[in-house]
Amino acid sequence: MRKLHGERGTISLILSKEISAMKIACITLSVVLLVAPASVNAQIVVHTSLASFLAAATAPAVDTFDDIPRSRFDSPLFRNSGGYQFYANTGTSRAGFLPGGTETDTWLRPYLATEFMTFGFFPAPIQAFGGYMFGTDASGAFAESGLLTVTVRDAFGTLLHTLIEPQLNTFVGFTSASGLFSVSLQML
Repeated sequence: MRKLHGERGTISLILSKEISAMKIACITLSVVLLVAPASVNAQIVVHTSLASFLAAATAPAVDTFDDIPRSRFDSPLFRNSGGYQFYANTGTSRAGFLPGGTETDTWLRPYLATEFMTFGFFPAPIQAFGGYMFGTDASGAFAESGLLTVTVRDAFGTLLHTLIEPQLNTFVGFTSASGLFSVSLQML
């Protein structure tokens, strides 16, 4: 699993889908796609362990981001991984991204530390999104980071989830039977 990385926050991504009797329910980012039967109550569920999150995912795919430029580039970033299509956007300034990590383990992070990153999914919403989320310093090393907010939007509303002093092993994932439209991350 690889990380999506902000100057003060990191998330790993996994993509997953399941074909249901009625339609394809697409995408999960390490951040993972959960697919649930239509009879499940439509609400966003929070997972705090990778095991429970992966138990809810079908046919996961991973985007390592190791092929993105190692220099600053513009937002949005469009990706196709394991048959899943998604995009990552930085905040309102559109300052773009400045990847971190190493040559063999690239992290996606916004150029400005104050920016948020938003992930959107097409051609259909995903069922799950999750990952290891923690703060880093400007050089990409782990750092105590205060608060990380994750805003998750599905067909029935929005959930705001806050991580307090997330660590390297802090995992959080979100699933929704109705499908997730977007997930935004911001370090405070």
